[in-house]
Amino acid sequence: MATYNPPTEDLVIFDSSVFHSVNGETITPATLDANYLKYPIGQGTETLPNLVVGGSCAVGGDINFSDGLGNTATIGMVSPNLAITASGNVNIKTINTTQNASHYFNISDNSATGVGPIQKSANFSCNPSTGELTVEGPINFKISDDNSAGTYYIPFTKGPVGTAGQLYVDSTIGPLTYNPNTSTMTLAAIEAPTATSPTVLRIGNNLTSGRLDLANNGGATSVWILGGAASSFCSVRGNLSVQYRILTSTGTSGSPTGKTDLGYVFPLITGGWDTALTTSAKVLNTFTLDGTNIAYGTYQVDITINLASNGASNNNMKFWITTGSGNTALVAPICQYYGMASQSGGGCSFTRVISFYAASGSQIFNVCGILSAGTATLTANGSTEASTISLTRCA
Repeated sequence: MATYNPPTEDLVIFDSSVFHSVNGETITPATLDANYLKYPIGQGTETLPNLVVGGSCAVGGDINFSDGLGNTATIGMVSPNLAITASGNVNIKTINTTQNASHYFNISDNSATGVGPIQKSANFSCNPSTGELTVEGPINFKISDDNSAGTYYIPFTKGPVGTAGQLYVDSTIGPLTYNPNTSTMTLAAIEAPTATSPTVLRIGNNLTSGRLDLANNGGATSVWILGGAASSFCSVRGNLSVQYRILTSTGTSGSPTGKTDLGYVFPLITGGWDTALTTSAKVLNTFTLDGTNIAYGTYQVDITINLASNGASNNNMKFWITTGSGNTALVAPICQYYGMASQSGGGCSFTRVISFYAASGSQIFNVCGILSAGTATLTANGSTEASTISLTRCA
């Protein structure tokens, strides 16, 4: 068998009498590569005016787009993701919806310009039917400074912590407002959440200073009520300064009924008297202020001395109040002088104001007396005309 060399790629295999030449050139594989699409793998750079794909299409690289005006776009792989980039914006067709369901927003984790995935979160959604925006977490706002005068409404919510709800303002009742220029908040009332929960209104810095003004814009009268029921009370820890008067209630509900009430009259002290009055100064009776049975404060003390006999004629008597256990000396006494002619029975009375506070501790007060001559006898203890000591709380 004869031996032949194999044909080369550039061998002329087309009969030029049957196949026309291309631009006067003999048809060869190189001529076809330059002018026609090679099958099954193209030469690499082809221009196709129109391309219709009836099935799937596998692309091994990028797909580039150009409008001939310098604007381009590319669809390609940024492994393992698909990226769409353009010299301008990438526009996506959208549709309107009023569906009553949660819809989730498209978000990105990068604020810079570039290529990145479109993301969403179950914590951030809206309902197109109701217009509600739901955020499962805190919403952070950039805060700006504003000290201009004006009326600003303070927002509030109707729901407790952890529930979805909207913000409201009250512009009709009250209303609840704030003026940043004067640091003034306006509201109708401050009330405890329940009947048994206390409300603390703290004014001042670390309770060292502060001011609470009660006024009615210069009106003729103002009525301010502190406390509610008759058993309520208002406690003042520091000094209380009153420019005008302190008025007590004219109703029966405001009458003093307890030992800490202003105007409260303690039960009369009628027993414990030394009934013999002589020319030697002596303690006739005592009473004790201990801060418990008789609270700290200022008291009006009314002493009434009733005599069964007054001794010699033109007898002069002197009575006073002093402090200390058994103190009968006339050293800085609180005293009342009373002169009396000789007669059957009789008596005298005097009033003094004493102050008693925690710094002084428990104190004993003595009712003392002395005659200028002779003797006298006080009425018997426990009798209807017995001498008495009366205490009335006045501050």
